[in-house]
Amino acid sequence: MAPWWSENGSSTYNDATQRLSRAFANWRKGKTRFPAFKSRGQSGSVRFTNTAVRLTDSHHVRVSRIGDLKTYESTRKLFRHLERGTGKILAATITERRGCWTISFTVEVQRVVPAPRAPERIIGVDVGLSTLYTGAAPDGKHVLDVANPRHLVREEARPRPAHRRTAPGSPKGCRAVQEVEAGQRPGPEGPRGRCQRPQEPAARDHDISGEGL
Repeated sequence: MAPWWSENGSSTYNDATQRLSRAFANWRKGKTRFPAFKSRGQSGSVRFTNTAVRLTDSHHVRVSRIGDLKTYESTRKLFRHLERGTGKILAATITERRGCWTISFTVEVQRVVPAPRAPERIIGVDVGLSTLYTGAAPDGKHVLDVANPRHLVREEARPRPAHRRTAPGSPKGCRAVQEVEAGQRPGPEGPRGRCQRPQEPAARDHDISGEGL
């Protein structure tokens, strides 16, 4: 009936049947269109289960009816779990996309979670004023200081804008207000004079007054 049946492993036909079953189930529920064959240009994948795929070492995968394949990345961690008996390969999916072949494993790994231990020291942490955060022991003793990030220190060292460099009401403050309102960059040569009041046109347009700075 099918002379090509023996050319592939049973996992290949099982995977195709399961995918077709899911496609028809989704079509009956109205989630997708009627199943159709993929074009040859699209990427494809096949899922192997049971013992159809296994690792022979940290750089070789043995696939049923294909043979040993060398992997680009090391599978040392997974291979060690298999050797120790703490891991088991449940399935493997081989995908082809634009001439590149990848393999992904579905594994079951037993991990030993260490028992939690009581802390040796207990401190309270709070946001600092001159530091990023600070810590203190239960008796109130100061035991920790973490400096601010470098980018914050660098920004604080940069020159401040014109409307923040001088005190409100001072002659230099009036000049800074006028520079901000005129959209000019502060410099040695700039407009001088009295601060504009809110009732003047520039202050009304920009919502800026010398008294509010």
